[in-house]
Amino acid sequence: LPPILFLFMFGQHVAGWFGLMVRVCSAPMMLIGKSVSDAYASEFSKLLRDDPAALKALFVRTFRKLALLGLAPLTVIVVGGPFLFGLVFGEAWTEAGVYARFVALYTFAEFCCFPLFLTPSLLRRQRVQLAWDGVLIGALLAGLWTVWSLGWGPRAAVLYYGLCFALMYFIHVWISYRMLSSLDTEA
Repeated sequence: LPPILFLFMFGQHVAGWFGLMVRVCSAPMMLIGKSVSDAYASEFSKLLRDDPAALKALFVRTFRKLALLGLAPLTVIVVGGPFLFGLVFGEAWTEAGVYARFVALYTFAEFCCFPLFLTPSLLRRQRVQLAWDGVLIGALLAGLWTVWSLGWGPRAAVLYYGLCFALMYFIHVWISYRMLSSLDTEA
């Protein structure tokens, strides 16, 4: 949805830069995240059955390891995003590197949080996930529409996009952690 919105709001050049940035920044993170997610879900299911008290420790340990691993790519994107995009894809794509810098916190949050997104489903609390998805979509659409209608330009829209997703990912982790904390009080 966001690339289509950027195309509508700012034109094909901005949508192209945005699309390239998303592919380059998210693909490696999601590839690693998918592997970690599969391992997390397997271990989580086993612990849910055998030792529910250990779930919170698994959650925190997984988050910490991912956060430490994600610091290097975060730093590279923030420091050298525009230069690297220009070097690899050509000078015309430097703006995509600027966008990458604006969404670096989101890319970091995605890397740290994506594998943990299964927590509500594994706890059979899909309604919480659905509510979170609804709030994310609403906040994203409302914010992008506001940025566009105020004429703040594509960089402001990309920055809002990155901050909105980063905040919502960290909120998801907080909600998931609270769910696991409530298991401690139920036991």
